[in-house]
Amino acid sequence: MTDPAIFDIAPQRALTAPVAGGTDAGADAAEQFEGLVVGELAKLMVSTLPTDGPFGGGHAEGIYRGLMAEHMGAGIAARGGLGLAPAVMDQLVRMGPAA
Repeated sequence: MTDPAIFDIAPQRALTAPVAGGTDAGADAAEQFEGLVVGELAKLMVSTLPTDGPFGGGHAEGIYRGLMAEHMGAGIAARGGLGLAPAVMDQLVRMGPAA
């Protein structure tokens, strides 16, 4: 049985805390960017899985694998992610408001 403690993301909450001076739009953009990056990593991971067998292969599988990876990335980012969003948000704050 899997230890539920390995799925506890509470220690990572400190990494994903909002950056002072950030806006909601900037935080959303940072989270979406993190979702995109994590989704691309998930696509690479999923592409290594075998596609043979009675339910494998075909054009539809390629489409749905890509969609699944995108949703995995968005879901991971929405739940704290890998800690990329705060770093992106920090850079957005440093760049200042868009003209």
